[in-house]
Amino acid sequence: MGEAAAVSTKEFKSGTASIGKNFQKGNWHLIAFANWSGSAIPYSADYAYVTGWIKGASADYSLYLTTDAGKGGFGDFSDKNKIDVKAGTWTYFKLKLSDIDFWVPGKSLTQLGFRIQGPDKQDETFYFDDVMLVK
Repeated sequence: MGEAAAVSTKEFKSGTASIGKNFQKGNWHLIAFANWSGSAIPYSADYAYVTGWIKGASADYSLYLTTDAGKGGFGDFSDKNKIDVKAGTWTYFKLKLSDIDFWVPGKSLTQLGFRIQGPDKQDETFYFDDVMLVK
């Protein structure tokens, strides 16, 4: 399984808080941002990018952006969606939606997440801030 993500007021890129997620050793777990209130975001070609900040853990890792609106489905590992995150520093990402597996026309977006292959040596915590869709 894995621990749930939690609000952190100790680590943040802007404002006063971020979301922290402990990825447990050998778990290949993910963090999910979900909207189960019935107001999923309908597909729109007006959305051009997904952007945000990720604070790295004790070593360099790759995280994979995943959604329930992509071809691969939620929890997949698409190389096009890989974000390389440096250890102990905030990494900015800006991915062009047309270049990645993010959103198939006609689908609504309910879940967006970040998945890791591992970590293999120890538990690792990452922080996420200002994740957003940009038109």
